Amino acid sequence: MATSEPGASRLYRRPPGAGWLVALIVVPLALALLGTGGWNQPADSLPLTGVSARATPVATDAARSTVLMAPLSLQRSGNDVVLSGQVPDELSRTFALDRARTLLPGSNVIDLLTVIGGITATDLAGLDPVLTAAAPLPDFGFSINGASIVLTGTAPSEEIANRVQAAVQTAWPDLEVVDDIAVITPGVAPPAPPGPGVTSECADLQQNISGLLRTPIPFEADGSQVAPASAPLINELVRELRACPAAKISIIGHTDDTGTEADNVEVSTNQAKAVANAFIRQGVAADRITSTGVGAAAPIASNDTESGRAANRRIEIRVS
Repeated sequence: MATSEPGASRLYRRPPGAGWLVALIVVPLALALLGTGGWNQPADSLPLTGVSARATPVATDAARSTVLMAPLSLQRSGNDVVLSGQVPDELSRTFALDRARTLLPGSNVIDLLTVIGGITATDLAGLDPVLTAAAPLPDFGFSINGASIVLTGTAPSEEIANRVQAAVQTAWPDLEVVDDIAVITPGVAPPAPPGPGVTSECADLQQNISGLLRTPIPFEADGSQVAPASAPLINELVRELRACPAAKISIIGHTDDTGTEADNVEVSTNQAKAVANAFIRQGVAADRITSTGVGAAAPIASNDTESGRAANRRIEIRVS
């Protein structure tokens, strides 16, 4: 029997208890959960007892991020098709015009598109299914602005109208669709035109338009788009023009004499086109509108003073 040396202390090792065994299991599991973010998962991402989790969850409208698209509009009235709005480059502009000519054969495609680099633009590949579905509509239009797209026109049946709406939703799923397509059954008379009271109102149309334009239309810095602050004035002008649907509209842009003649003509042309685009987006028929820019060729005040130059930088609208 061995004896211990004097002064030596004995060490006793206790057998591991149940607590140590639990710790050996729980601690590594907790570390693994922390490493994978398991403890940070939202409660609704964890499967509940008796409820099967979806393999590919579908984002709700509240969860879907809102993407604001640059304005883009197509308006078809008979053989005239007007494309207006903003595209990011010349390639996109050429593509959009080509698809309109190809998918709406025989149409007179009018180009009111403006190229602005760096904008967030709609995927133009969506034009193919949309224009294919809308081909039976003699008048049809869509207008994209921000996060929504407004559909207008007349369809010969509910089925065709629904087909167009479905094509738009598939082509541009991130946009909210506002369907204003009217269904008019062949053989059913359309609503009667406005009574003769409108004719007397239209006699004052030019005077009303000129009066409104005493307040200048403000533009963005590059002059290619009307500024958001112009919305109330544009709305009033559109209200007057839509009340007289037979009137033709000529939009003329003017500048002061600062800069070269070529630059002034380009700026005034872009501003006139921007006003035309704003009217078309609000439902004024594109075939009623022409736009042009004349630069500094028709001043109404002296360009020798700042107030005179400001008066010469203007939009003129003539109706007939």
